[in-house]
Amino acid sequence: MTQTENGWIFTPVQLNYVIPSNQNGEFSRWFNSLTPAEFNRYWEDPDLRPVIERRVRYPGGLHEWLLIARLDTFKACGVSMIDINLFTPPIADITLINPDGIHYGIHATMTHNQLLNLIDNASSFEEYVQALNAWARDRLPNGPLDLPEGLRR
Repeated sequence: MTQTENGWIFTPVQLNYVIPSNQNGEFSRWFNSLTPAEFNRYWEDPDLRPVIERRVRYPGGLHEWLLIARLDTFKACGVSMIDINLFTPPIADITLINPDGIHYGIHATMTHNQLLNLIDNASSFEEYVQALNAWARDRLPNGPLDLPEGLRR
């Protein structure tokens, strides 16, 4: 048994067998091949969810416009891992307004809570993207132009 930085205890060999690594795109292919119901079985397992979250967040230092906390929602909407990765720019590239700040500390918490609210209140991926663009008009210096190209409307 090994304890991770999150306090989860797991057997690495067993979990690595169940959840593929990021090597050679294996994790992306695995994620994309699952139905939403199949994915949810892994996602709802408290031993496997942190492994999935680490795979998606690899290599770190990126901002999640499609928050990993709602990965099951995006999977249900048919969003591929390719798109999830495309919509994840470096944190250093994120500047916020109203209030002015960068993607750290209280600004990051407020921003993530606002994005979670947008996701939770959207009935479809497109509705989330529309709401995200409206949010961007108020919170990003160049409005929707500061979003990744595939999320601009």
